[in-house]
Amino acid sequence: MADGSCQLAVTCLKSGINPSSALLRRLFDLPTTVRKSDVLGSIDDGGCYEDAVSNYHVDFTPTKSYNDAIEVIINNWKDPKEMKLLCSAIPGWWLSWPRLVDSTINEHYDLKISNFSLGSFVGMGTFVEHYCSSPREPIEPAKTKTKQSNQRAASSSNKKQRYRITQCMAHFAHYRQRLYVYFVDVKEPLTKQEQNGETHARHRFIIEYSSVRHVVVSKNPDGGNNDWVVYLHLVHPPLLYRVHETHSTENKDLDDECDPRKPRYVEQHDVDERTRWVRTVDFGKQKTKCGSGTLGLCRVMALTFSSAGDRIEEALASLGMLSTTTNLYYGAVELKARHCKGIGEADKELRVEDLPFGCGFALAAVWRSSAQVADELLIKGAKAQVAEELRRMASEDPDALEEALYALQQSLDRGRFVSFQVGLEALFKRFRSMRQRSGKLTGGVLGQELPEHVCLVRRAVLTPTRLLPLPPQPISTSRILHHFEPEHALRLLIRDEDGTKMSFSLGIQRAHFLFTYTRPRLLDGFTIAGRKFVFLASSTSQLRSHGAWFYSVDSQGRSADDVRSALGDLSHLRLPSKYMARLGLAFSQSLGRIHVPRDCTTVVPDIECDGRKRNLHYVFSDGVGRISTALLAKVHKALPREGQPSAIQIRYGGCKGMLVEDPTLEGDRIIFRKSMYKHPSDSEDLFILKTSKPRKAP
Repeated sequence: MADGSCQLAVTCLKSGINPSSALLRRLFDLPTTVRKSDVLGSIDDGGCYEDAVSNYHVDFTPTKSYNDAIEVIINNWKDPKEMKLLCSAIPGWWLSWPRLVDSTINEHYDLKISNFSLGSFVGMGTFVEHYCSSPREPIEPAKTKTKQSNQRAASSSNKKQRYRITQCMAHFAHYRQRLYVYFVDVKEPLTKQEQNGETHARHRFIIEYSSVRHVVVSKNPDGGNNDWVVYLHLVHPPLLYRVHETHSTENKDLDDECDPRKPRYVEQHDVDERTRWVRTVDFGKQKTKCGSGTLGLCRVMALTFSSAGDRIEEALASLGMLSTTTNLYYGAVELKARHCKGIGEADKELRVEDLPFGCGFALAAVWRSSAQVADELLIKGAKAQVAEELRRMASEDPDALEEALYALQQSLDRGRFVSFQVGLEALFKRFRSMRQRSGKLTGGVLGQELPEHVCLVRRAVLTPTRLLPLPPQPISTSRILHHFEPEHALRLLIRDEDGTKMSFSLGIQRAHFLFTYTRPRLLDGFTIAGRKFVFLASSTSQLRSHGAWFYSVDSQGRSADDVRSALGDLSHLRLPSKYMARLGLAFSQSLGRIHVPRDCTTVVPDIECDGRKRNLHYVFSDGVGRISTALLAKVHKALPREGQPSAIQIRYGGCKGMLVEDPTLEGDRIIFRKSMYKHPSDSEDLFILKTSKPRKAP
């Protein structure tokens, strides 16, 4: 600037402590002025809610060089002790400024990490730690400390195996836009002959740059001046892998001392592109144990660097430049370790009695999205208060409450700044007022005007670490959804943590991973909001997209077994693939239906002919039947938007295929071919899936 002053940017929640010129002068010890630029938040263009966030421009005049002034500002800004002295509490201010990065970006490998943690952020100034690779001692009453210290001293004399996490390193692979966090899960004490890939299991997290929403750099309150804690706010949980290398037969001399029946221990310098990795969802033992539940719910990874220098700052700056969706901040962060504060109860879902199932399902979607809501309510001690508020809202307008909860879940999934209590109240008022003005139409998940042949069906996504309920989705009705209750149906998608299909991301031994972590959960079913959903069936298209249908016992007491029995007699099928394909016929989405009595249908042989060559046989009428003009007119009346097609794709009981108009047939008649008949069924509804019309050539 012309007067020699420089500019920074401060981001904070509007509801918190706002920065002033006087406060910042005391913190920086420099001439400072503050200008408020704008307030972000509320409902953005993408339909996501966000708490009101204020942006401030801070102008300061350095008394020395710019770099020296910035260094002083950052050191004071990210120090929780300095911030508490200034504001008596962590204010939750995040500092940023335009940074210049060299056009040539180098890789940043072998950055040593003291430890790493998994947890969640409450607000912008509190990190709730759910797991730490260096277990912290829980806060204990003074009377019990002496007794427990004596017990630990006595137990240390016994030779027991001790577990720990060592060799933690960060690799910023900028050319791949990935961050690799390596560590070794070690079992001690062991001799060299006992070391192998099980006792010294090398793991790594893979974090895509595109999945990092924010990077917040803070000072480690328990470390030295150069100890940094880098908080990575992730859009989805990181992927975890473990090395699986067998002993080489070529280097027998090197492996003579090792057990050939167990995997080989791999040093960090031996890791390269040829290293074999297997996917896993947990690691550690006893105090170092990290389960799949913790890994799936924690959206923030904290990396502690001791004696941090220019390399780490350059690596973070390069990450921010390569990823357009990642923002780099500095801020003071207060640590709250959950096992030290007795917040293990946060694992239990918030279940509110007398809550409609739709609201309970939406509440489970919020709760299972991340640990942030559970940590927020527990720290504030507001769990009982929120339960009472949910009951009140459900009694006033359950649909508006359900819409509000789904909107909050969407905001949490996108990494927005969300306070559950504030957001719930604001969104509930918004959707309720919209419903009062325009009836049921709100533009949200539930407030949609649906055609007669479309209904809403709830969804869920099964990942290796969690089951995430999703808002209902409009789906064209099928035979199953017409004769049974869509309210008790669920469409399940099997996906990886980032929402993609599980395939090559599983590494080697993919079948073993699926049989170990996915298959039991599909066979056992799962419970959401008090309803037990069990596997029903899967259509052919769902098998291609890694999906399935689940069903809970409905209001008439019908279970998934009853639904399958009503589809027809499939007892003659012994091939699993064919059995699943026949079940899938009843799940084909349709444009509409009409009732056709069974005495109006006939099954006739196909038109067949043997070819000139041996073992060559032609079926000219394969999958194509005939329908009378009178009955086709009823189809036209049931589907006014489709015009007057002469050919339709149908499902009728155990028959599938095409029907074409035959003017020679009198009355209401359908002639099915033998090739269209798949299995016996008592259903008399003709479902129309698609009609003939002019289309573009593929």
